[in-house]
Amino acid sequence: MAEIAPGVRGYFNLQDARTMGAEGSPGVPLANMDLYNAWLDLDSLGMKPLHLRVGRQVLSYGEGRILAGSEWSNAGRGYDGARLRWTPGHTQVDGFVTWINEGRLTGQEVGRFERRFAD
Repeated sequence: MAEIAPGVRGYFNLQDARTMGAEGSPGVPLANMDLYNAWLDLDSLGMKPLHLRVGRQVLSYGEGRILAGSEWSNAGRGYDGARLRWTPGHTQVDGFVTWINEGRLTGQEVGRFERRFAD
């Protein structure tokens, strides 16, 4: 984590989620390196106890049954979105909006996506 400016922090890390025995040859690399976290934190918005985090982040609440980072698999789950945290006193209230794309898009899938939303 790096402090970019007073009240502004940034962080990123990569994950390599290879499956044992699935190494690609030097001529045909497997796409197994991905961005796991990459976010920017803004603290004390408007001199209030509001904190904003924007980017790819792990969200985990409670026991993690509904929303969690999937720490049990070889590839963790990160959510792309924003989280606004309000911390009045000893209370914490979070609101967030995210989207998730399971897996990777191949070239063919990217083309279908672009045609569908180009109009």
